[in-house]
This record gives sequence, C-alpha cells and structure tokens, in this order.
Amino acid sequence: MKKLIVLAFAAMLLTACGSESEVSGKAESKKTEDGSYVTAEVTKKGDKITKVSINEYDASKKKMKKALGSDYGMKAQSGIGKEWDEQIKYLETYLKDNGIDSVKIDKATGKATNDDVLSGCTIAVSKYVETAKEAADSAK
Repeated sequence: MKKLIVLAFAAMLLTACGSESEVSGKAESKKTEDGSYVTAEVTKKGDKITKVSINEYDASKKKMKKALGSDYGMKAQSGIGKEWDEQIKYLETYLKDNGIDSVKIDKATGKATNDDVLSGCTIAVSKYVETAKEAADSAK
C-alpha cells in the first residue's frame, strides 16, 4: 500500500511538471511608407522559446518574402551566398536556441554584431528581432 501511494504521488508530480502548455504570440510591425511590414509568431513553453517564425511583406512584389523564396533575388548580392529566406531561417533558429535578447544589434546598420549570427545571417535584423520580441511578449 505504501508503494502504491508513493507511485501515485510520483505520477502526480510528473504530470504537474509536464503539464506546462505551449503558448503563442503574434506581432506585426508598422507598415513602412511603401506598405512593407514584418510579421512574427513565437511559441513558448514556460520561458523557453520552442518556435520562431518571421516573415516580411514585400510591397513592391506584393508577396511575403518566404513565398518568394529564390525569386526574391538576394543570393547574388549576398556576401554569404544565401537567399533572404535562408538567412531568416537561420535567424529564427538562432533566436529559438539562444533567446531573442542574445542578438546584439548595431544601431546604425540594424545588423547583428554577433559573429555566430553573422555567419548565417548578414541582413539587417533589427526590425525582425524587435517584432519577434513583441510576439514573445504577447505569448500568453
């Protein structure tokens, strides 16, 4: 009987620890003069980020940049030979693994100053990081 009570108590503790559910938050930046804007969705379990999704509407092409993929045309100008969607995927993974506040940004250029971020994402990231932070803050 004593073992049964101990096992039941242990099961209750495990259930309580594992019951923390995931929550998501979304944010959208202000539109620029041309109508472009950034969207972000962040999913968290407790304080841990489990998923980050960032996208940007390109008003000149009337499409979201992820949907454009290689048609966006950044790869040829990229110093690291990566398209916009490849760079943003790298940033999303970095934010998930290291936290949003881990990215240090040069205020003049909007680019990350972390070498580990720059190894996979050389685009200006300030608006993406800011919007992801708003999404994370709204996750409830």
